[in-house]
Amino acid sequence: MKSILEEIYFGRRGDFEKIVVDERYEKADEKYSKIYNELVTGLNDSQRQILDKLVDATAGLEIAIGCSHFKEGFKIGVLVAVETFG
Repeated sequence: MKSILEEIYFGRRGDFEKIVVDERYEKADEKYSKIYNELVTGLNDSQRQILDKLVDATAGLEIAIGCSHFKEGFKIGVLVAVETFG
């Protein structure tokens, strides 16, 4: 069995439809899209492909670190609960 924390993090377990993105996310997404579109308009096809590979690789890094932080935070939360109720 895979890590239950990874199962939750990657959306294979849990009710993720209830998660609401906040205003910070919306603003960051708008800023990212604006910068990406400004950059991509000045590139040729080969350069766009390279940029897209970079964006995909960056997303992979963000997913990996996000998962690690999620798992660590979850573990800390469980330890706090054990100490509180133990």
